[in-house]
Amino acid sequence: MICDSFFMKTLAVGEFKTHFSEALEEVRHGKTVGVSFGRNGQLVAILAPPKLVLHQAA
Repeated sequence: MICDSFFMKTLAVGEFKTHFSEALEEVRHGKTVGVSFGRNGQLVAILAPPKLVLHQAA
C-alpha cells in the first residue's frame, strides 16, 4: 500500500488532464502523483514509478 506521505502532489482530474505530460515527467523522476475526483476530492488513482510499485508488491 502506498501512503499519502509519498505524494508530491494531488491533482484534480481536470488539472491532471491539462498537465498530463508534466505529471508523467514527475513520475519519471521518481515522484508519485495522486488524482482526485468529484466534489469531495476523493482520491481515485495513484500514478507511481514502476520501481516503487513493484518494490511495495514484493
